[in-house]
Amino acid sequence: MHIFKKNIKLNGNGGFTLIETLVAVVLLANIVIGPVAFLTTGFTHIKIAEDRLTALYLAQEGLELVRAIRDKNVITDSDPLNWRTGLTANTYKMDFDDSALSIYGGQYLLYNSANGIYSYNSGVGSKFRRRIQIANGSAADNFLVTVFVEWNDGTVLKTIQLSLRLYNWI
Repeated sequence: MHIFKKNIKLNGNGGFTLIETLVAVVLLANIVIGPVAFLTTGFTHIKIAEDRLTALYLAQEGLELVRAIRDKNVITDSDPLNWRTGLTANTYKMDFDDSALSIYGGQYLLYNSANGIYSYNSGVGSKFRRRIQIANGSAADNFLVTVFVEWNDGTVLKTIQLSLRLYNWI
């Protein structure tokens, strides 16, 4: 049986230098930090887009609620002059299960996570406020509805505004 013995002699050329090690660490850090920063920024933009889309849907719902009152007035009342009943010029709040507009007092909408619905009646506090403003039109046969949805994005107050002119279609 033969046992091989090898002498290893270090002459200073076999290891990494400090500069090579630092370059390798910097390259690895850039490989890891770049995608993490990209993902973090992406998640932030997704949250901003989600808030804007929610606010847009809440504003659209506000317009539809006022349109539904106008349509109900026209359909159920035999007098065509009563098409604006309950739709006088003022600032209001309303949600999907209300039958009439209420005076706006700056309340935040509540979010019910069980059914995904925003309302003033049940749920936990949300960051959104919806204000429905009705203004008299240029003639007696129309009025302007403007819905503002506000929310705080960190320390910045964001607002979405939608407007619609409703007419007496009788």
